[in-house]
Amino acid sequence: MPLEEVFRAYRREALLQGADDVPYLVGGADQGGYEDVISPPSRRPLQQGDILMLDTGST
Repeated sequence: MPLEEVFRAYRREALLQGADDVPYLVGGADQGGYEDVISPPSRRPLQQGDILMLDTGST
């Protein structure tokens, strides 16, 4: 699953679980860690061994 799809899935699930809004969602994933969480999510598929981090300002 591409990282951009992970973001969409997280946002949908948060809203389904009762979050009022998910106005802020950043993150990153890569082998051995992530370097940048400010850039938009990429289309690179998650791979076994990736470390995934999501940071959200959900309410």
